[in-house]
Amino acid sequence: MNPGRNLLTISFFTLKELIKSRVLYNVFFLGLFLCLICYVSYEFSYGVQEKVSLDVGLGLMTLSCVGISIFMGATLMTTEIENRTLYMILSRPVSRGEFLVGRVLGLILVLLINVLIFSILILSIYKAMGGQIIPIIYHQIIYTFLESVMVFIIVIILSLITNTVLTVINSIAIYFIGHSYETIYTISAVKRNPDLLFLIKSSSFIMPDFSKINYKPYIFYEKFYPQLNFSYSYAYAMLYIGVLILVSVLIFNQKSLE
Repeated sequence: MNPGRNLLTISFFTLKELIKSRVLYNVFFLGLFLCLICYVSYEFSYGVQEKVSLDVGLGLMTLSCVGISIFMGATLMTTEIENRTLYMILSRPVSRGEFLVGRVLGLILVLLINVLIFSILILSIYKAMGGQIIPIIYHQIIYTFLESVMVFIIVIILSLITNTVLTVINSIAIYFIGHSYETIYTISAVKRNPDLLFLIKSSSFIMPDFSKINYKPYIFYEKFYPQLNFSYSYAYAMLYIGVLILVSVLIFNQKSLE
């Protein structure tokens, strides 16, 4: 088998396996919760119902995607190693890198399906409540997907070097840290200390800075909308994802499977 066919085969079976695990049921339950919130906002939030529905919808989509990334990603590779099914696959003409990337692509497809279903639901409700769909909303939906992919690959890397519990805890910590950079830079104590500021900025080159792909404040408050640089955000996310995949393959190639 050629590498391309190996990747497609592994990603297809990973997608099939994850769908059988009913992971996409979260869309149904969170969708019902979104409908309930929209009904309550329609009754009690006169004049801003559509903004409430969009805010809650995007928040639930982020929660769903990041939840899948962390809790499914933490066991995606370890179960294969613990159940020894990985040995049977690698005994065929399939490299470790092909297997890892194939598994990663499979869960990324699940995340994509999750985002697409949520997007249709969110935008339909938002439009039905009188909201005006502007381009930045589409950008934010894509950024949510890219953010979840970044989190997922970080989880994969952590799962290859530590146990499942620590992987989940560290992943959640990294996620919140990644969303805190923009706030940290505005703290007076940080701004007054050049060494501390340099240390924090240096860490942002290693840790993900999710504020670079978080445009929700601009959606609801339209702050500095003309100055937004969407291309930079896409380039940052794609470059970070590429580097993470490379690092995960390097770690997996060196990992002992005994």
